[in-house]
Amino acid sequence: MFNLYNLYSLTAGSFPDRPSFIYNDQVFTFKDMQARINKLANGLYEAGVRPRMKLGLLMHNGVDFFTTFYASQKLGCCLVMLNWRLTMDDQVSHMNISGCEALIYDESFAEGIESVKDRLEKVSLFIVRGKGEDQGFNDLMEAGDPKWTFDPQVKPEDLALCLLTGGTSALSKVAVATQEKMMLRATMPYLYRTLDYTYEDNFLLFNPMFHFGSEGIYLPVSIAGGCITMMDKMNVEEILKAIEKYRITRILLLPPVLCHRIQENKELQKYDRSSVKHVTLSGGASSAALAGLVFKTFPNCVIRTCYGGTEFAAETTHFYTKEEYEADPKIALSIGKRAPFCYIRLLDDDGNEVGPNELGECTATGPCMFQEYLGKDSPFVDGWFPTGDILSVDENGYYYFKDRKGFMVKSGGENVIPTEVEAAINLHPKVQKSAVFGLPDKKLGEKIVAVVVLNPGETATEEEIIEFTRQHIASYKKPRKIFFMDDFQYTSVGKIDKRAMRSLCAGLDTEE
Repeated sequence: MFNLYNLYSLTAGSFPDRPSFIYNDQVFTFKDMQARINKLANGLYEAGVRPRMKLGLLMHNGVDFFTTFYASQKLGCCLVMLNWRLTMDDQVSHMNISGCEALIYDESFAEGIESVKDRLEKVSLFIVRGKGEDQGFNDLMEAGDPKWTFDPQVKPEDLALCLLTGGTSALSKVAVATQEKMMLRATMPYLYRTLDYTYEDNFLLFNPMFHFGSEGIYLPVSIAGGCITMMDKMNVEEILKAIEKYRITRILLLPPVLCHRIQENKELQKYDRSSVKHVTLSGGASSAALAGLVFKTFPNCVIRTCYGGTEFAAETTHFYTKEEYEADPKIALSIGKRAPFCYIRLLDDDGNEVGPNELGECTATGPCMFQEYLGKDSPFVDGWFPTGDILSVDENGYYYFKDRKGFMVKSGGENVIPTEVEAAINLHPKVQKSAVFGLPDKKLGEKIVAVVVLNPGETATEEEIIEFTRQHIASYKKPRKIFFMDDFQYTSVGKIDKRAMRSLCAGLDTEE
């Protein structure tokens, strides 16, 4: 069947001399990338990689990651994108669960891989990028034919991609998508115009390429004929330089604190940021204050707020301009309307669908949805996937993210939504941001506590924040304890890690 590689190949034929990928100031045209993909696919085939094999990838950001992504699709493999921030024990677990038969890894992991080879149940082919004892990635690339052709004869039900979930719900799970589902993911957003990437776009990407949030960018952008400018890590000075030098049109601000760091940079005003037309924010972290800061930092942009996940079950998005925001700042609080290719129901604890502006767990289904979690029982209930997120929807179909179901606080018998408390705390002029969750309490069952990050140069007391909050929400919802910190803790893909902060605060809490 026609697959992701074929889509990229068609685009390369249409825009051979346009830039497809920029990395370390080296520009790769579509023609360059097509040759690299063909050479690597040929080299991997000669090394023994075949259609439908599980190919693990433990590699840092860069052009070789992008090349491997499309080479695996040319071969008809199932690419297992491993999270390089995890421990080697976790890598073993994920490779065994996914059934990896071959592994490409960076030389920085060579010692760790060597130490666990005897624990990898199915991996028989090891390929190292850089120095190492195993077969060399660069050698395979150099020996390959830049015009190599191959028809893997994949079927719609064949697996195309294994992704590790990157949310805040404990350990990662291995979510799999078939060839058919990946093709639908890549093409249906254009059919319904929920994405507007074009060949004129240049997307600056510095988030980990192994994560769905990045794959959901570099896949559609490259297929549209746009360019991906890739960075190894989030460095504010380098981000500003890249925006000016390469006339970046789009950027994903994850984690949200990045926007604060850009705005606080002393050299900000010397860099031209006028090319940035779209800024994407994660719906779970969006706020009116953050939106205002984005428009101040990138005055020519439109904000796209989106919500979704590795499972590709529930997807929402919307765009708004600076003028729309100034007319109604609350527009920044919505995660948008559902995408046309997914279906969403909000259910209460008894499984009944809730009404407008009521809280319910988001359950979703659709043709692009992942197939399963490998090694786990089916997560579906009558074909619907429970996301574990609490949302509400208004009369106009706009959804609002409230919190993870596991972070609802039941204090003194009352359910409290952390985001409502956070919104009240964030109204304080000294507060930059806050994160609210519950800690065990003998009297209340759970007490509401907050991690608060103040604006630079500000000081505040615990009593001051608690009293301020009480003036804006019901008294029983106010925090009982404030922990002041310099910044939040984040997951490996830039999401606020309340689980880690709750554990840290539990150790700091000396009250009985």
